[in-house]
Amino acid sequence: MRGPDLIHDDFRVALDFQRSGVLGGLHHLAFEAPARPGSALHYLAAYEGIGDHPVLQVLLLGLLNAAVAIGVWLVGRELIPPEVAAWAALLFAVAPNRGAARLWVNIGPYLTAMVLVLLAAWLLLVADRVVAGSLLLAAGVLTYEGVALLALLVIGGWCVRHQRSLAHGVAVAIGPATAAALLYLLSPKHDYPSTRPFANAWSVLPAQIGTGFWGSPTLGAIGGVLLITAVLLALAGLLERFLHGDVTTGHQVLGGVAVAAAGAFPFLVAGLVFGTEGIAERHNVVASVGVCVVLAALVAGLQRSVGRWGVAVGAGVVGILLAASWADVERYGESVREGEELVAQLTDRLEPPSDRRVIVVPALPHTDGVAQFIHQADLGLALQYRDDPRWRVSMPSRPEDCRVLTDDDPRDLVIYDRVLDRFYEELPDERCGMLDP
Repeated sequence: MRGPDLIHDDFRVALDFQRSGVLGGLHHLAFEAPARPGSALHYLAAYEGIGDHPVLQVLLLGLLNAAVAIGVWLVGRELIPPEVAAWAALLFAVAPNRGAARLWVNIGPYLTAMVLVLLAAWLLLVADRVVAGSLLLAAGVLTYEGVALLALLVIGGWCVRHQRSLAHGVAVAIGPATAAALLYLLSPKHDYPSTRPFANAWSVLPAQIGTGFWGSPTLGAIGGVLLITAVLLALAGLLERFLHGDVTTGHQVLGGVAVAAAGAFPFLVAGLVFGTEGIAERHNVVASVGVCVVLAALVAGLQRSVGRWGVAVGAGVVGILLAASWADVERYGESVREGEELVAQLTDRLEPPSDRRVIVVPALPHTDGVAQFIHQADLGLALQYRDDPRWRVSMPSRPEDCRVLTDDDPRDLVIYDRVLDRFYEELPDERCGMLDP
């Protein structure tokens, strides 16, 4: 595999450093957009330290994913039986509903934040290192706010494990809570049109336990029903009757639900979509840990009940998830190749860009899987990053968008027909029909 290459949002961050230099880029990313100081440091390492070297980028993402999986195992075995922790780490490693975290450079800070929180959890649970744990939790939140509730859950687990008082828990929570407040004050999203809270709550189940997790609608329906049934039985205290286990099996399932809820809630409040494919899979990363704990508890319960057959079921589940994840990788490669070909066609065949000229390009078709290569803003940024800062591109997704552009934009237009591989100085007909994606 060649590596992840740069896609959606990557070009914007890379251009921040290219145009503003290291210090200017750091300041913009840390305090203006996206206004996450920890993310800015990660981006410095990824885009300035590594740069546009796809194999090195995929190695960085691989190391971060491995660190998260190891962290799930190390922290998990302090709270749940070792076999459950091992299954949870393995399932998380192969879960397809977070394919973007394996292939999209821009999502690296999400993984870095998870590593910091899991390291803090391990220090608190194993070594009772309060100051270091609090600081690492704060650093994780400053890197990515999606781990804020997970950090509070870690503090709650530490209080229970070491029999600490509520006052101790509040003291440890000062660090991550301050970090979360700082991110809220810095966030530029106050000035953006906001999505209504819980507007896309419907998307969480398909992404976490349905098609997004299992890789197909049929398996998603079956697996989703089984997982929901297991949770309901655990709530009713009846799960052990089916698995012939002790009461802790139900507790493990409910603990996994708590982790999944802590990971999903920030995105639910923000009204964001949980993707079953594509770049919106980034919202699944934290919650996926909890889902994997639920599934691991069930597999471990089967292992205790029916021995080798339980292990065989677990191996079958891992195989299904691994196959779906590999399909994501292949679709990603196809999507990136198509985007790179489009960039090459424009740079090779058009005259040098000017400030007045706008290239109108039909939207790339949606490649099912982890990556939509680029949309309107990203194509322009890709051309500016790879070729010339004067590139201006419009990428209308509907013919109507093109007609509005030709009516309202006073600049010179060049229209590219990707199907016929031809350029036009004016539209062949008033409907922009050639721009149908």
